[in-house]
Amino acid sequence: PEPPPSPWPQTAHSLTFSFPKGRRLLRRNHFLRAARKGKHRTGHLLSIEIFRRSDSRPTRLGITASRRYGKSHERNRFKRLVREAFRTAQEE
Repeated sequence: PEPPPSPWPQTAHSLTFSFPKGRRLLRRNHFLRAARKGKHRTGHLLSIEIFRRSDSRPTRLGITASRRYGKSHERNRFKRLVREAFRTAQEE
């Protein structure tokens, strides 16, 4: 027996949204290298680091948000929006 159809519309485009770990800055030393050699913007409560490599490997993005920015769901939503904007800009 097959499962019932999903009530949510699915298109091929909506299934391709991803931001793999290889495109993120995850470790402290990676953030420090991006701060030294990459581009970074820091604010009172936020920091965004972009590390563009000289070889053919993909550009990486790191985002930090202080607890003073808001509750965890607010910080996570902000980071998801920034990652999505970065991802779509890289596709263009």
